[in-house]
Amino acid sequence: MPVNLWLRLCLLACLADAPQWSWALQTVWPEVAPATAQQTYILDGTSRDTPLVVLVRDVAGVPVYRIECHNGEFDDQSEINFSGTFHCVVFAIKGEQRISWNLLATEDHTEQRSDWNNRGRMLGDQLWGECAAFREYGATRHFRLRSMFLTLRYSDLQWFPFEQSGRHRLRAFTFNLSIIPDSSARSSQAERTEEQRPPKSCGW
Repeated sequence: MPVNLWLRLCLLACLADAPQWSWALQTVWPEVAPATAQQTYILDGTSRDTPLVVLVRDVAGVPVYRIECHNGEFDDQSEINFSGTFHCVVFAIKGEQRISWNLLATEDHTEQRSDWNNRGRMLGDQLWGECAAFREYGATRHFRLRSMFLTLRYSDLQWFPFEQSGRHRLRAFTFNLSIIPDSSARSSQAERTEEQRPPKSCGW
């Protein structure tokens, strides 16, 4: 059997046996419909989740991705261990079934091994003072992946008095989510940002 034909048959056999995670090998992604969401959260010091679930649909109206956000107080059963002040993830879905890992994590090994080590998680320290102005790590964060351009933006920030908490502690914020189609975004996971990572004093 010619070598090229043998390699093709092996590849087809591997793909046939691969789980549905093999979407990562796909190069043509669903064209999504634009979507937005906005929610204001009051952090009153009690144990309280900050939930948000948004279904991203293709142009035919079929849900193809699920965006889900919580914080460290979320104690329900989930694929992700949510943490921090506000933590968002994106899953590819088919019907009710999740068919990907968190797509906001880049392909970096450290991000793939962690639930929280990516720009989808926000800590209050990351939005305090000059920290909020760091491009892609502060109050506005962009993600390019799977023919989508996602924007996560935090605004209307309110803080507890420093004397009361002994640290810069977020009291309230408004979360703004935007999804628009971007056919130039070809990666299966969020692209790496080229912006400088903020210092540890900014929560990174």
